[in-house]
Amino acid sequence: MCALPIGELSRLTGTPAPTIRYYEDIGLLPKAARGEGNQRRYGPADRQRLHFIRTRRALGYSLKDIARLLAESADCAPSLSLTQQQLARVQKQIATLMAVAADLQAQIAACETDCASGTSATCLIIPV
Repeated sequence: MCALPIGELSRLTGTPAPTIRYYEDIGLLPKAARGEGNQRRYGPADRQRLHFIRTRRALGYSLKDIARLLAESADCAPSLSLTQQQLARVQKQIATLMAVAADLQAQIAACETDCASGTSATCLIIPV
């Protein structure tokens, strides 16, 4: 595969060009090689690394934790620890969202029962 300009890398990965430049600036991506007109050029390794970053972001990792994962790529213990910590954060978020969902379901049920039947003079969802 030939070296890609930033626009093509952006299109192929779904990552906005400013985000790619930002990842370079903070060291998540290595500085790009430069081609004609001093344009950034990216190779297969850059595309793979960007894919890694994007998938970890989708899993909720912070940029700081992604940088730590990349720095510890040869050692499993720190990566495992970071992943366990991320799982704990996600499980906490799930519990919070489940509580929110239960509250919303209760509000909907009350509204469907009281508001729809006309037994409530005001909406139970909107405080008066």
